[in-house]
Amino acid sequence: AMVHWTGENSSVILILTKYYHADMGKVLESSLWRSSDFGTSYTKLTLQPGVTTVIDNFYICPTNKRKVILVSSSLSDRDQSLFLSVDEGATFQKQPIPFFVDTLIFHPKEEDKVLAYTKESKLYVSSDLGKKWTLLQERVTKDHVFWAVSGVDADPDFVHMEAQDLGGGFQYITCPIHNCSEKLLAAPFAGPIDHGSLTVQDDYIFFKVTSANRTKYYVSYRRNEFVLMKLPKYALPKDLQIISTDESQVFVAVQEWYQMDTYNLYQSDPRGVRYALVLQDVRSSRQAEESVLIDILEVRGVKGVFLANQKIDGKVMTLITYNKGRDWDYLRPPSMDMNGKPTNCKPPDCHLHLHLRWADNPYVSGTVHTKDTAPGLIMGAGNLGSQLV
Repeated sequence: AMVHWTGENSSVILILTKYYHADMGKVLESSLWRSSDFGTSYTKLTLQPGVTTVIDNFYICPTNKRKVILVSSSLSDRDQSLFLSVDEGATFQKQPIPFFVDTLIFHPKEEDKVLAYTKESKLYVSSDLGKKWTLLQERVTKDHVFWAVSGVDADPDFVHMEAQDLGGGFQYITCPIHNCSEKLLAAPFAGPIDHGSLTVQDDYIFFKVTSANRTKYYVSYRRNEFVLMKLPKYALPKDLQIISTDESQVFVAVQEWYQMDTYNLYQSDPRGVRYALVLQDVRSSRQAEESVLIDILEVRGVKGVFLANQKIDGKVMTLITYNKGRDWDYLRPPSMDMNGKPTNCKPPDCHLHLHLRWADNPYVSGTVHTKDTAPGLIMGAGNLGSQLV
């Protein structure tokens, strides 16, 4: 189920439930429930009387939470529609669309602008909350489409994307949404880039280029020209992942040639070009579809606080920094448990360790939670002892 509550003095809660038929391998039925009294009572919304509509997903506008877009399919999967609401789901308007949505991406600042990435790798744009759509670009890489960053990109209607050219290679291209024709399409970097490597975040743009078995990592600061990222001489990266780009500084995790399930953490100068080592051996895990999870977590609501799980000789221990990686400490264990009994956990032999990005233990529900709206509050699951178990 997907649950949404706006917060901000709203009493409305939306819950999407799905009935998945395992043998048929598809969702046969889904229901959208709406409460307007903080969840005391719910009513099931009927989008189209007499028609079974399967709601695939819903999306909430980040700048105006009253605006909601549902993506729904007919049971035969032959066509898709959007249902648009501007009153937190009290009423919906149906909007047929000529494509199949994979994901919708709301503009971070302008409430009626939305990008739709389709199952055929095409990118469409709407400026009226999904009523009218225009094709922007084809052969676009999934999850590598980015709206203009406010305060950095001059034009808020600008889109950054990675797309395949006719020759089969991938390129970083940009264009304004109202005219993405060949003449206004720009390629800020001339050559081909590696598939799935474009990242646009805050002041920075990153990608990598592999040729003749050598990978080079590029960065652009505040949309200036692309330059090579300079890691220390001894670093020979097999892989590099961007961890954070807050406050004019880049954190990257680098897997060195000799590392199997750990990464080293490096921190940059303001331009994101020169890097220095701040923490070794942060553990990592290969997820499905070749993506990598690195066990480091940025604490929301307080700048410069990170938690990381370090793995040395097979032992995993949790560390925290309050000054963006200059100093790292173990977590201080509580002296009492919830029943007021002493924990008898005394450093240096015993500390508190937390499951950060994923739980090793099947009985642990959830990982660490932090929120922008609750600075300083961290909730997590873990254990006391000499290591995370």
